[in-house]
Amino acid sequence: QRRLQIERGWRGQAPSVARELNSTGKFVHRMKVDQKENLVMTTRHYGGLSVADYNTDRVLWTTVSR
Repeated sequence: QRRLQIERGWRGQAPSVARELNSTGKFVHRMKVDQKENLVMTTRHYGGLSVADYNTDRVLWTTVSR
């Protein structure tokens, strides 16, 4: 069932779902969601990378730009 939902989504035949994630912070440059691992990877305009748990919205680890 889940696999079919994902396939329909990639074809543009399923509704999208908007969700607010507070752990991503401000000044987001790019985001990538890994649905298999339930992770959100975020890079920022000023540098740095963070990885958060999609389900709990908690940062797992982050790097800081110098």
